[in-house]
Amino acid sequence: MFTSLFAPEFQAVLDSAVKAAGRANGPFPSPEDWRDQVIYFLMVDRFNNPAARPVHQPYDDPNYG
Repeated sequence: MFTSLFAPEFQAVLDSAVKAAGRANGPFPSPEDWRDQVIYFLMVDRFNNPAARPVHQPYDDPNYG
């Protein structure tokens, strides 16, 4: 058992763990400049139905106030 964090044996364990970990990489490399990449977004308006009646009026809802 180590008695100090500065013991040479403990430092050797830490050094070997750091060396084994190496450099942490992400799942894929980051692009050089994000402004050179295509960014897209699609929003579907699933509530756009002007002919449909509301499911309920707010004053009839028992959970509405």
